[in-house]
Formats: sequence, C-alpha cells, structure tokens
Amino acid sequence: MFCSGSDSTLPVFLLVILHTFSAVHTGNVETWDLSSNDLLPRYCGETDTSISGLDRSILSLSYHWTVLLEYATPQGKRTPCNGVLISKRYVITVASCVRGPPKTWILSGVRLGEFDTSTERDCVGDQDTGLYCIEDTVTVDIEEQIVHEYFKSDGTPINDIALLRLSRDFNFTETAGPICLPPNAAPNLQKPVIVGWGTGGSAVVSDRKVTFPLKITDSEKCAAIYKNISIKIPDTEICAQALQPGQDLCRGSSGATLMTLDHSKGGRKWNVIGLNSFGPTACDSDVFPGVYTRVSNYVPWILSKMRA
Repeated sequence: MFCSGSDSTLPVFLLVILHTFSAVHTGNVETWDLSSNDLLPRYCGETDTSISGLDRSILSLSYHWTVLLEYATPQGKRTPCNGVLISKRYVITVASCVRGPPKTWILSGVRLGEFDTSTERDCVGDQDTGLYCIEDTVTVDIEEQIVHEYFKSDGTPINDIALLRLSRDFNFTETAGPICLPPNAAPNLQKPVIVGWGTGGSAVVSDRKVTFPLKITDSEKCAAIYKNISIKIPDTEICAQALQPGQDLCRGSSGATLMTLDHSKGGRKWNVIGLNSFGPTACDSDVFPGVYTRVSNYVPWILSKMRA
C-alpha cells in the first residue's frame, strides 16, 4: 500500500526514529556550533541568483545541493534515490537507499549538478527569454557508506539515515554546492519546500528535478492518521503534505530534501530539516502526509562520523 518513495523495483520501507542524543543546551533547546567545524563549508544553503530572472518553474535549478545516487544494476545504471550534499566530502540520505535495494544492485556513486536526467546537458529557456545552459553533471565514487548503527529494517525500520563519504573532495560549482545542517534541535519549520526527483504532480515520473511548497502536519494529527493503518509515527519525525492535492513527490523520491529558510543572523540560508522516507503510494493523496527523517535529531551523529 505504501511506498518509501523509491524505484518501483525496490522494497517498501517505513520509518520510526527512536534515536536520542546529548547536546549543549541553550535555554531549553539543544544546539551545536557548526561555524567552527572545519569539516563543514563556510558557505552553505545559498541559491544561485544568476537564474533569478528566469521562469520560476525552473527555480529548482538553484537548489544545487540535491544529488542522485547511482546504482550499477543488471539492467544498467539506475538512479532511484536522492541525497543532499552537506560538505565537499559528504552526502546524507536515508539508510533504506543503502541497505534496501536488491543485492544485485551496487551503490557506486553520487551524481552532482543534475537537473534533467533525460539530457546530457541541461538547458532551460527559449529563443525569446534566452537559453541558459548549466555545467555538465559530475559523478563521484563513494568511498564509504555509513549507515546508522541502530538502523533496523525488519518490520518498521528505525533510524533511517546514512552518511556517504565521497572518494575525493568535491570542488563546489554554480550548480553543485552544499546545504546547511540545522543549527539546533528546533530549527525553523515554517514554509517547508521539498526538492528532488521522483513521481510528482499527476503521478507522472519527471525527468527534471522538481520543487513543491509543503505544509507541516501536526505531529499528533499525523500519528493518528497512520495509527489507523497500524503504523506508529513518533513526534521525533516530521510529517508534511501538499498545499494542494498532487503538488508533492511520492514514488522514486526516497532521500529527497525537505528544507526551510533560516533567517537568523541577518542571513537567508536553506537548512535541510528532513529526508523523504515514506508516504502514500498515490501521489494525489490528500489524507496521508509524507514522513521525513528529522535531520536535527541526527546532527551530533553526523558530525561524529565525519573526518578529514
């Protein structure tokens, strides 16, 4: 009945996060100092202003931290999962995309700077507005796959998050750069946006990266909805759904980025607040929200696993 948002050939995965952690407290909110971490980029979460004058329908071009995971399969190369770049060496995704695919599938690389998977080079616009072509995509091999130690996929998976270490440092470009991690355990959840690849809109698989504004679903309401089908949704997860039916991602979008703008310190930077884990099979469902790994629950874990 339900799909994790992955390719239709992948098994169905659900998520319950039970992870807790210790962190520095500022008031009643756990917080951590990201600015002094040498493994994280100085600049993150900044969109490409050079395309601001183009049609807003291709705004997702500017969300250049989104990546595709490449798998070598008996049928050829497949890209059924999303991820998000957080530094020159690391990508985060859901653990279901690492441990969940068939055994004959090998997660081999991360594709950066992608927009339209059906073309070799991505261009938008026309003769009237002008043609804007972005740089070619880059695929970087994966050196290490770090799945959360307490991830469980039997029954209802737990701790559905993984860190991918690239085989080399990646030099950021106009079309491939990092997003910011949440600065504390209670990041801004206002006006969330999902961006990535998969089935969206009218249940049509899109070759292009798409973006939709969503709304956060109250935790108690979300838990009650899923309880009706015997799925437990603790308040350590984020639930979000479309502002209008069909304006969301569903199948093929595991690991897609849920993000919000951080206006603190006088800036405007995007923070990754969630990773698409599971939701309704029907893309036009106005009943079941999508469920996302709450990234802020795992920032201490992410930082503990990163190395130079």
